Formats: sequence, C-alpha cells, structure tokens
Amino acid sequence: MEIHSVCPETSPSGAENDLKLYNLKEIRKAIAVLFSDVHLGAGECIEVRLLDKRKKLVVSGWFDDLDLLAKRVALAARDGVGSPGSYRFIQDNVYWTVNPINDALLSRQPKNILDFVSENSSDNNATRRCWFPIDVDPIRPSGVSATKEERKLALDVINTMVPKLEELGFTDNMYVGGTSGNGFHCLIRVDLPNDDDSRDLLRDCLKSLNMLVGTAKVEIDPKVFNAARIIKAYGTMARKGVNDEKRPWHMSKLTYIPEQVEVAPRELLEKLAALAPKGGNPKRAVEDKPQGPWTEENLQKYIAEGTDWGCVRRDGKKANEVCQWIGRCVNDDTHDDAAIIRMRTAKHTVDLVRRGSLEVCGIVSCGPCDRREIGDELDGHVCQSGQDLMKVFADRDAKPAAALDHGEDRGHTRSGLFAADVDPVFSAQRYAAHGVFRQVVAKFQFRIFEEAGQFLP
Repeated sequence: MEIHSVCPETSPSGAENDLKLYNLKEIRKAIAVLFSDVHLGAGECIEVRLLDKRKKLVVSGWFDDLDLLAKRVALAARDGVGSPGSYRFIQDNVYWTVNPINDALLSRQPKNILDFVSENSSDNNATRRCWFPIDVDPIRPSGVSATKEERKLALDVINTMVPKLEELGFTDNMYVGGTSGNGFHCLIRVDLPNDDDSRDLLRDCLKSLNMLVGTAKVEIDPKVFNAARIIKAYGTMARKGVNDEKRPWHMSKLTYIPEQVEVAPRELLEKLAALAPKGGNPKRAVEDKPQGPWTEENLQKYIAEGTDWGCVRRDGKKANEVCQWIGRCVNDDTHDDAAIIRMRTAKHTVDLVRRGSLEVCGIVSCGPCDRREIGDELDGHVCQSGQDLMKVFADRDAKPAAALDHGEDRGHTRSGLFAADVDPVFSAQRYAAHGVFRQVVAKFQFRIFEEAGQFLP
C-alpha cells in the first residue's frame, strides 16, 4: 500500500467548509467501522463526551442506538449542548470512547441523549479492548490548532511509523487511519481483555513507537493506553483556539479503511512492546537531565525528555500559578487528571505536587486514592509513610511517637486523618508553608506534648 494513503494531508477548502462543524456521512462511516463489533443490547454501549475545561463542565451520553449516536454527535458539533448564552453551555470538540462500555451506565441518565454529568466512564467500565489508538500529534502550545507546517511534520512521522509496523509483521488490514484534525491517528484492531496486562502491553507499545519514530517536534501520545480512552468523534471539527489563517480548524475523519479489518495477534503487540525502553526517554542521557533550581523551561524539558510520565502542560488555574502538568494516577488509571506538578509565580518556585503516588515528587497525593506522602525532591525517592514524620521528631530530640506507627499507609482513612489532624508539621509541608513556620509549629507542638505527658490518641 502507499504509505501516504493512511493519512493524507487534508485541509478546509474555503470559508464554507471551515464553518461546517460536522459531516454526518463521515460520522456514520466511522461509527460503522469502529463500533461494528460492539454488543449493543447485550451488555455494551458507547459513551459520547464534550468538555469545557475552562468552565469545568462535562457533557456525556451513553448510547445503544448507533443511528441516534450519529445524529446526537452531529447536533452537538453544530449547536452545542445546553442553553446558549448561559454558563451551562458547551460547544466544543466531540469525543467518543474507542472501546465498548458496560451498558449498566445507560441507567445513569436517560439513554441516547447528551446531558451535563458529574461522572464519566472509567477504565473499569470498559468491557474489553477492541482498538489500540495511536495518536501522532505535533508538539505545540496547548489550546491552539496546528499550523500547516506542524501537521506536515506529524504526517511525516506517521508515514515513517507505518513501515516500522509492517516490518514487525502488522499488515495493512489490521488498522484504520485518519486525521484527528491537528494530528493523525492509526487505530490497530485488537481483541484484548480489559486487564492490567493489556494496559501495560499497550503502554509499552506506545513507548516503543515513540522511541522508533518520535521526534523533538512530534510525539506519539504516551497516555492513550487506558481502556476507557476517548478519541475525536470522526466527522466533527477539531476546534482548538481561534479559527484563523495561521492555525485553522480542520475536520477529523477516517481516511484509510481496508476492505476487511482483521484483528492484530497479541504476539505482534508483544513483539512491538519488547522494544520499549526502560525508564525515561532513551534519546536523552541520564546525566543530561535538567537539574534544579526549577524553572518552567527546564522542568518542561525534564518531564518531556527525562521521564515517561506523559504529563500534559496546562495553564495555571489560580492567580499565582504559572502552569500545571497533568497526568494519570499510577495507582488507578481511572483518575485521568490525578497527577499535578504546579509552577507558582512567587520566586518562580515549583510546588512539588504529584497526585498519584509516584516515586518522583515532592508532595504526593491523589484525592480519589486518598494518598498523601512526602518525597525528598523532584527526582528523589518518596519516603515510606511515617518515616518522614519520624525524621521531623528525631531531628528535634523528641521521644518517638507511638501514634505515628499508624502511618503504615496513608491510603488508609484513619492514618490519613491522623497525619493531617495530629501533625501540623505534615500539614504545613503539604501546603508548602515556609520552613521557618514549620519549625515554630513543630516546637509548639512538642511543648504541648511534653506538658501533657502523652501523645494524642
């Protein structure tokens, strides 16, 4: 096959195409390909989703009727969802789950409609894995569409990737291809259970592809291995930022569909995954990793080139925040936005927060996991629960606190409450208070303990 036929360069051909926000024919074509094997009415359904991150609003719907799914996607792309002019209104990119979802979620709200929700499909709601999405995206500032030049770079990467897959034994009838609007997609047909082994297998496949074809300007998105992954609803406009001449919006669509799609054997995926590098980016030597003091630039470089965290940079949400890096909780893949490293404006300091209990961070926590730990430094070892607190006491010649023995696992509700309520030193560190304040609080705490003659229960 011709390599370029997987994802040919496409662009709107005039103002009329720019303004048309959907193509019902393309939507239906994609649905027929992606969801032909979904057991509708027999335990499975598909979720459609729209997000407004600025408003923190999410719209979702669970569908067991593919015709209604197509129509709702088109209407959402054209008209949005909610009351126009009000806060509760979203008209943005439209996504759908690439794998089937447990149809018990049809009962969360009336089925086959879109509405505002507080919960989406999580990874444990996916019944199985039918597709392995590969997202080739040009690296650019967040919140903007790709330029023609950036899209061409992404096209070059995916056209380099296809022969690499074929060298490993993948054939051109094992995947479909298309454009997400700003980048390009290759979706490999798979038949895998939704379990940890499958998750780790596909994660390593993405690492391998990044090593093989990723560049400094185009990456293979390392985060799309989770089972409940959403991808662009093909046939809808990719609308990031302002639709202008330099960074125009583009229609997403499937552009390569073989006559008959075959399932890629697991053995081929394992062969690809075996090429995955261990640890961070193999193209960057360990000794070349940026070091503190941390600025936005060298921290971004460290995350992108020296780790495999897969964090995404976002603008800060508070007045004193420069930016955040968001990733996936390593304890629970269903916590999509659980990982955070914050860069604050005060002296350009880094609030070393990574929610998800990684082995590299300052303060580690994930709200849904109820985990809170303290680490030595950004690239340091995270202390075992309790050890960090005991060190605070030992440094001040205090008697060991038997109560701290409860800190074996701060994921436990009792130990989490104890650490937060009884030990203000921990709370001060958790909220990045000044070191002097922490010492004053600690001394005041010990004086109370000495006078009472015992620790709090």
